[in-house]
Amino acid sequence: WDGGVMFDRERAFAAGRADLDKRIFLSVGAMEPDSLMIQPTEKMADALRSHGFRVLTLESVVFPDEYHGSVVPGAISRALRFLYSPPSP
Repeated sequence: WDGGVMFDRERAFAAGRADLDKRIFLSVGAMEPDSLMIQPTEKMADALRSHGFRVLTLESVVFPDEYHGSVVPGAISRALRFLYSPPSP
């Protein structure tokens, strides 16, 4: 989207940071156009993981049999459980 501006922002944000103490949940429906939605979502997850942030907790999910509109309920439910669950030991 917008010439990949979010990847530019992610790189700029990560530059010079040793850590990112956050939980991030990314999701997309498997019935989305691959090059438009699935590949960029996976690319962003890979980019975030590549920085080696020690405390970053990241989950990226491709929901089977879902598209742009139908993925929302499942994604919200899963995101809330992921984002607000107690940290694992």
